[in-house]
Amino acid sequence: MPIHLLSGVHAANNAHRNWPRRKLEELLGNLRERRIAIWGLAYKPGTDTLRRSASVELCEWLVQAGAFVQAHDPAVKSLPAELSGKIHLVATARDALVGAEALVVATEWPEYPTMDAATLVSTMKNPTVLDASRFLASTLGADSRIRYMTVGKPVYYAIR
Repeated sequence: MPIHLLSGVHAANNAHRNWPRRKLEELLGNLRERRIAIWGLAYKPGTDTLRRSASVELCEWLVQAGAFVQAHDPAVKSLPAELSGKIHLVATARDALVGAEALVVATEWPEYPTMDAATLVSTMKNPTVLDASRFLASTLGADSRIRYMTVGKPVYYAIR
């Protein structure tokens, strides 16, 4: 495999990994004192492993930008010491939404598609969902009250 192909794959992976950062800045501008919900901290469903987690990297970046991060992950019951003062780990997916200006779906846990759109709309300050992999396209993405954003697709704006 030519080396330029590998560097291209690496660059594409990084661009996909950083998509939530770009979208959050595009939508909200300055992230200082913005409340952001994160669903999923583990690097993949079915584990509580936070090593190599793009979600944890996103949370750390958000905190450095001055945002308040509310995160939920059904397998993560406590955060390592280096994260515990930065990320507010909540007990339920709904708790993460309280007052949030955006939700980033980071790990595809099977309970997340069961979230009722009406609950999301009434709980968030701004019902905006960033879902890079279209995991919730048929549930939350199908509701016209929610601004649902995904990679490679047009933005679905809530009708108000």
